Amino acid sequence: MPSETLSHRALVILAQFRGNLHSGSWPPGFKLPREVDLAEHHGVSRPTLRKIIRILEREGRLQVRQGSGTRVLAKKVVRGPIAIMDCTDPELTRMAVARIAAAGRRTLVFDHGDNWSPTAEHLWFDHLLQVGASGLLAVGTPNGGADRAAFAQLAGAGVQVIHLEHFDETIPDQEWCLPDYAMGGRIIAQRLLAAGCRQLAWMDICNSPFVVLARGGFLAAAGSDARQYRPVWGGAAVSGHPDQMHFLRWLERLPPGTGVGFSDCSAACWFSDQLASRPDLHIASLRFQPNEPVGPCRIVLQVPRRHCVEAAVARILGEDPHPLRRWAPWGDDASA
Repeated sequence: MPSETLSHRALVILAQFRGNLHSGSWPPGFKLPREVDLAEHHGVSRPTLRKIIRILEREGRLQVRQGSGTRVLAKKVVRGPIAIMDCTDPELTRMAVARIAAAGRRTLVFDHGDNWSPTAEHLWFDHLLQVGASGLLAVGTPNGGADRAAFAQLAGAGVQVIHLEHFDETIPDQEWCLPDYAMGGRIIAQRLLAAGCRQLAWMDICNSPFVVLARGGFLAAAGSDARQYRPVWGGAAVSGHPDQMHFLRWLERLPPGTGVGFSDCSAACWFSDQLASRPDLHIASLRFQPNEPVGPCRIVLQVPRRHCVEAAVARILGEDPHPLRRWAPWGDDASA
C-alpha cells in the first residue's frame, strides 16, 4: 500500500478535511472547490494538496475524476485488521484481542518481548501497510522518537493510530488515552496526609514524562515544605545499583512520620524491605501491573490502564465516533 510523507502543515489540513467529512460539513455528493482555490485558501502548494486528497481517496472518502472534480463519497466500513503493539500486560492484550474478535475483526499483535529490535519493529510497520491495516493501538514504543516518523507514515496511509502510553500534543489529529498521572500523584499525597503524615517526600525512579506529571501532582498537593529526591537510573533494577546506598541514606534521614511517594511500585517495595527499622515511614506508590507485588507499601494506587484500552478499542471499532483525547480517571478500583 503506498503512503505519503506529509509536512506538519499538511497534517493539520488533513485533520481539518477529516473533521469536515466527519461533521457533515462536506456531505456525500459535495463537490470540493477547485484544486488551485483550495490550495491557495489553505496556504499550501498544489502537489501538497494532491497528497492530502490521495490519502482521503484511498480511505474511500473522496472520488477524483479528471475533468469533473473531486466529490465526497458516503463513508465505507473499513474491514482491515487492527494491529496492537504489545500492552506489556498480557491480560490487557488478551482483553483487547477478544473485544476486537467479538466485533468480527482480525488482530495483528506485535510482542516487544526479549527479541525486540528497531529493525523488527519497522518490518512490522511495513507489514501493516502491506496488509491494509485499518487501525493501530500503540501501547508503548521502545524505539522512542524514531516511531514518530513511522506513525506519521501509517497515518498518511489511512491507518487510524491511537496512542495509549505516550502522546505529543504537537501532532495534529493524534488520538490518545492516558491515565491522569498528575491526578494520581495528588491522590497519593492526599492519602498520605489523611493517614497522619506530618511531612511528605517524593522519590523519582525514572524521569519519563508521566513520572514528571505524577511528581508535579504530588508536590502540588503536598505543599511547599515537601522534599523530593530525584535519582534516575534508566529503569535498571534497584537492587545492585551502585548508588542504592545514597538513596537509602536519604530515606533514612527523613523525619519520623514522613510519607514517601514513589513512581514505581517495585522500587517502593525494595526500599520498604530495606527500611524495616523505620516503620514510622509511610510508603506509597503508583502500580502499573495488577499482579505487581506491593510488599509492605502502606498505600498503592493502581494505574487505570484497563480504562485506556477499553476506550481505545471502542474508538477503533467505531463504537465511539468522537476523537479520543482523554485523561483516564482513577476509578474505585484504583486502590490495591
